[in-house]
Amino acid sequence: LKEDYFKVLLSGNPCFYDNFSVIHEQGGEKILRLTLYKIPLPGAPAAVLQMEDISEKFELEEKLLHAKKLGTLGELLSRFTHEFNNLMTSLLGHLSILKKEVGADQPHFKRTILIEDVALRAYHLGKDILDFSKREKLKKESMNVRDAIETVLNLLGKTVLKRIDVERNFTDSSFTVLMNKEKFLLALFNVLINAKDTIWAAQREKGLIGITVDRIFISKAENNFIRIKISDNGTGIDARIINKIFEPYFTTKGEKGTGLGLTTVKEIIEENSGWIEIDVKKGDGTTFILFLPEHGAYFTPGAFDRDDSD
Repeated sequence: LKEDYFKVLLSGNPCFYDNFSVIHEQGGEKILRLTLYKIPLPGAPAAVLQMEDISEKFELEEKLLHAKKLGTLGELLSRFTHEFNNLMTSLLGHLSILKKEVGADQPHFKRTILIEDVALRAYHLGKDILDFSKREKLKKESMNVRDAIETVLNLLGKTVLKRIDVERNFTDSSFTVLMNKEKFLLALFNVLINAKDTIWAAQREKGLIGITVDRIFISKAENNFIRIKISDNGTGIDARIINKIFEPYFTTKGEKGTGLGLTTVKEIIEENSGWIEIDVKKGDGTTFILFLPEHGAYFTPGAFDRDDSD
């Protein structure tokens, strides 16, 4: 800056510095944009240093870049899974032939059945990933809520949800909603991933996710709504940030988070005439409650008052 100070005084041309990093006393970092320019003063010229804090803008750009990288990674995963399923199809075909050659009366036949079972599970897992990631026209269809939840849980499996028990409670297995399949699965996926992350952050010896699905009548809407409660025994949410969790790019996960997951959930639920409520106990878990109109019921847009007698 000292050298540029004299350049500005002599030439009169301003100097600009983007992404100037400053570490403050508390250990945090601020990103500044600096502008050094000359001003005339009586007796002698002087230079002014203008400082603009662009930390938030810089952070948003970094998160947006990270989100784009994740999108690219998703496309690569889709291609990999497609090739993986092609290989599994070939393997299953050879196993079918091998079973016939070995024969049911042979001692190795049972082991062949076990290998085939593992291969089938791997194939169906790949198929679930492809179904989840493929681009579809944004058409709406009747979605069975229980089947959608089970699809996402199968996709996450014991690897992602390791050391986490999932308790299900469906008051009726036939509940349906009218939604785009891809978006509905994505909304459920993001809420469950958020539950998993907060459980891991709490370092619970045994994690627990509870899923309850029931029906509630909203009097002003004159309609039944499907209520999906997804609870966890994680860290909970600090009251100071609870109003920010649906804001784009807001995250408490540092570099691991994109800040887009819950924003996406909110957008998907609201564009389908629903809404989200949160029940939080700091240090003792969070419950996300998704409300969606039951398929086939009469609905009045904008009427979200529930029947308090329910």
